[in-house]
Amino acid sequence: MDFVMPKMDHLSEEATIVEWLKAEGDPVEKGEILLRVETNKAELEV
Repeated sequence: MDFVMPKMDHLSEEATIVEWLKAEGDPVEKGEILLRVETNKAELEV
């Protein structure tokens, strides 16, 4: 399955994955947090 990083805001063009909260093969339900990312402004859950 492919994962497309959602656009954070119009000013942030890059994000660094800080932590994956799901491992490859783990079941994922709609609305679950998959990872934490850091932009130049904040750390966010995706």
